[in-house]
Amino acid sequence: MLLMGTWDMNKKERFAAEPMGQKSAKKVPGIGRAIGKRLNDAGIYHAKEIQEKVGDEGPACLKQYGANAKHRGDADEAFKSQDEKFGK
Repeated sequence: MLLMGTWDMNKKERFAAEPMGQKSAKKVPGIGRAIGKRLNDAGIYHAKEIQEKVGDEGPACLKQYGANAKHRGDADEAFKSQDEKFGK
């Protein structure tokens, strides 16, 4: 369990370390392979697209792709960190 928490923190740190650019949707904390595939199947490939969707509809919009409350919270927190560090 501690190992998973460490991985989550590292993924969050890596995501927030550089501007959004063309990062893959799967690079967003809280979005793994399964949710990433569902997003890709819906035509959402980049982190920026998820950020825009979350900004417009709120993190609950990720529920339709199978993201549970923790996944949605991790993604929302990551986007807020990006905004604080690099601006919108």
